[in-house]
Amino acid sequence: HRLGSLEVGKDADIGIWDGYPLSVYSRCNTTLIEGEVYFQRRDAYGLSGSAVVQSKLQTDRDRRKQLVIPSAGIVAIVGADVYPVTGPMISGGVVLIRDGMVTAVGKNIAIPATATVVNANKMRLYPGFINASSSIGINDIEEEQVTRDLGEHGTFHPDLKALTAVNPASEHINITRAAGITTALVRMSPPGSLVIGTSGVIKLNGRTPETMTVPSYNILHVTFPEGASSLNSSITNIVKEEDAKKLRDNEAVARRKLREMFERATRYSQTGNDAAIGARDNAQWSAMLPFVSGKGFVAFDVNTERGIRDAIKFAQEFKLKPIIWGGAEAYKATDVLVKEQIPVIVAPPPGGCTGEYSTTNDYDPLDTYFVQGALLAKAGVKFCYGTFDSALAKLLPTRVGIACAYGLPYDRALKAITTDASEILGLSDTIHGLDTGKKANLIITNGDPLESTTDVLAEMIDGVPVKLDSRHTRLYEQFKPLLSSNPKGK
Repeated sequence: HRLGSLEVGKDADIGIWDGYPLSVYSRCNTTLIEGEVYFQRRDAYGLSGSAVVQSKLQTDRDRRKQLVIPSAGIVAIVGADVYPVTGPMISGGVVLIRDGMVTAVGKNIAIPATATVVNANKMRLYPGFINASSSIGINDIEEEQVTRDLGEHGTFHPDLKALTAVNPASEHINITRAAGITTALVRMSPPGSLVIGTSGVIKLNGRTPETMTVPSYNILHVTFPEGASSLNSSITNIVKEEDAKKLRDNEAVARRKLREMFERATRYSQTGNDAAIGARDNAQWSAMLPFVSGKGFVAFDVNTERGIRDAIKFAQEFKLKPIIWGGAEAYKATDVLVKEQIPVIVAPPPGGCTGEYSTTNDYDPLDTYFVQGALLAKAGVKFCYGTFDSALAKLLPTRVGIACAYGLPYDRALKAITTDASEILGLSDTIHGLDTGKKANLIITNGDPLESTTDVLAEMIDGVPVKLDSRHTRLYEQFKPLLSSNPKGK
């Protein structure tokens, strides 16, 4: 008698949206409770003009339909709207594939008589998506320690390789693959470690870590100490001075340790030995050689503006090739990121618990986490997206869609999870949009893949068609008969 609809005599509990409220492309602009305005959004960053808005949501799709793509021979996928990302959308295009290799993409392409034609009329075709930071395959069940292999205890492990720990039978692989993600970078994240080890890129298809591995850049992951940097925010009002001093002291000690590690690695690279390095540690220091010599990239896990700027100075001092990893406040350091041409790998807008919506500083605008990508794109910073986990890796497309609602242009969003991610991770020779002469990594959908109601109908990884079943679809099929035989749920 009070809630649930807009009727005369009921409480004025109202939400005002700039689009269909169940679409990822919509934002709530105003909320009233019993007629009083409790929330009113302001465009703090001036990005509303470039926002994507969806006025309706398409829900009348056949959600169980899947296309069958042959695994060999010549295949012509015809009729789909093709989004090559490297160029404009091709309405009713043709993608020609021969033995898993893309041989032609366009509008009017001659189809060989021996080709198998796959009719994708009224569908869309995209390059497979890339999750540029995840723990897929090495972190299965968060609460079960035996299913997590995120690194080793200690502060210095440059010789550890994340790919050696990947479990090809992980349920997260199939679930993530069904969302249109064909490739993912896997990295470790042990607590307290300064030099973590190297990450690796996997295709989400294969029986062993070796068959899943994709050639890419060698990336060493480093935690850059920045504990005291949080004291720049209004949190200083509630932190005791002795606690603040402890944070500053701990940060200084950790930075000295990190500096000593790179100084010793540099000496080792120049002389082949170091009086302070025993034979037992040679494997570790040898693992540092590609990075202190500038041949491999060093990804600095750092989030605050001060921490980002200090990490860049550290990289310049040791002549490293840096990538900013995480970079929650990278939008505040775009000047140096653009000048030094340093790429950033960031998380898309929050997709999990409400705590993820908290801003770094109390005074930051509410939209801060949502507009990160739009601000980096506007400034000219090269960036891509990663979910930094395994369970929510499947949400990468829809979370990037939310960024579009907050000002990130649609074409730029697609690049951030395809071509730009490919370039930042060193995959351009193998995975780069729908380029001819490369293995087919593509998805076919029944709508916009960044929208939550869209399904992936077919997928190819490294030129091989893959199944889209998972634990989720198996449970769906298992319990669907119960719903059909008992529609009222009794």
